[in-house]
Amino acid sequence: MSTVLISGASGYLALHIVSQLLKNGYTVIGTVKSSAKATILTGLFSEPRLSFEIVPDVGTPGAFDEVFQNHPDIEFVIHAAAVLPSGIDKDDYYHAFFETSVKSTTNIPESIRDFAPNVKHVVHTSSNAALQNFKYPSDPSAVVSEETWNETSWEDVKDFEPMAYSYSKAEAERSARSFVK
Repeated sequence: MSTVLISGASGYLALHIVSQLLKNGYTVIGTVKSSAKATILTGLFSEPRLSFEIVPDVGTPGAFDEVFQNHPDIEFVIHAAAVLPSGIDKDDYYHAFFETSVKSTTNIPESIRDFAPNVKHVVHTSSNAALQNFKYPSDPSAVVSEETWNETSWEDVKDFEPMAYSYSKAEAERSARSFVK
């Protein structure tokens, strides 16, 4: 069976994906931020077809290079890692949310391009925060589609952490689409 890389393997959505992949016979390589998380997940799944690579900061350039160099057998990639800082100083929002989200979204396809010629398909998970229009939250006629965008600007964020997250998800999604083009 094929090998799948899933980034952010300790996240809520990713845990369910890992479970389904293993049930369906795939070999799974998950990225996590620390060996402590890898140990917990190894105990949770107790599955020989599951292994982990430590990627402490998905926003660092080349963060995934070594993962693909170590595993040339990877054919499928599910990028589920998300940057979810909490309780940080508002002066750090731009880096913690925006810069890290955008970089993490472009780092993985750059590593695939440079080091993973066997990858056949990539799934990039996003968030409805990239699509929601927070200026009209209760408009019953609003239709959300792949052409809908969160129109939040950085100036709208101010000191509201959830808005910083939403802004960063929209910009990360735009970056992913730009990379594909």
